[in-house]
This record gives sequence, C-alpha cells and structure tokens, in this order.
Amino acid sequence: DIADVLAEKAQEIGRSTAVRSPFADAAHSFGYTTYTGGKLDDVTVVVSIVHSYYK
Repeated sequence: DIADVLAEKAQEIGRSTAVRSPFADAAHSFGYTTYTGGKLDDVTVVVSIVHSYYK
C-alpha cells in the first residue's frame, strides 16, 4: 500500500540522526542545538490516485 510505504519512510527519516528536518531546524532556532530527526508522533500521509476517464 502506497500510504504505508510513505509513512514508514517518513518514520525512518524522522529517526535518522543524519537527515535535516523542518522540525529539527525549528528546534535549533529555539536553542535545542543537539536535536536531530523529525517529529515522530506527527506523520500524516495523503495519497490520491488519479485515472484518466475517456468516454
């Protein structure tokens, strides 16, 4: 399922100490200079599959 794969990848990246994330960047701007990763409890995935319809 596409949504499951995307959510798992987001969690993997969020746990990474080598990847910059918007959440870590914001934490750094507030003085949390050792924070790495993402916000693991806030992952949302929306998938839309669009098909052409011809009459």
